[in-house]
Amino acid sequence: MKHTFLSKRALSLVEILITIVLLAIVVISCFNFYVNVVVFSIKAENYKSATDFLAETLEKLSLYNYGDPLLSVTTGQPPPNDHHDDPLPACDLRDRYSGVRQYHVDESKWDNSFSDSVYKSITTSITWNDGSVRTLTLSVRKTN
Repeated sequence: MKHTFLSKRALSLVEILITIVLLAIVVISCFNFYVNVVVFSIKAENYKSATDFLAETLEKLSLYNYGDPLLSVTTGQPPPNDHHDDPLPACDLRDRYSGVRQYHVDESKWDNSFSDSVYKSITTSITWNDGSVRTLTLSVRKTN
């Protein structure tokens, strides 16, 4: 007696190969999504750290008096006491991505018709390289 295995419920070799290929496509796309999420998470953490450091710098500088030499107007040159480059503490932005934080002070007037409408604009920036050069800047105005 001959037995033939032509059951309609069994899978053919072609169907198994198609299933394996489709499964591989799904797994590879999920892996790519995971890698992108990890990269995005690292970059978001860098932005958070940069924002924290800039806010910390602005808070420190806002404690100084309007006429303090640290807040003297700078035109691209470091002030005499050399506080222009405020080094970053040990962190990924500094050690891994060569991050540098700086500040710049400008003096302006709210309204030119009033002599006492002078303010100083303190701008802090941080630059780092995590695959591409990134710069984040925050500023505050300080009045007399």
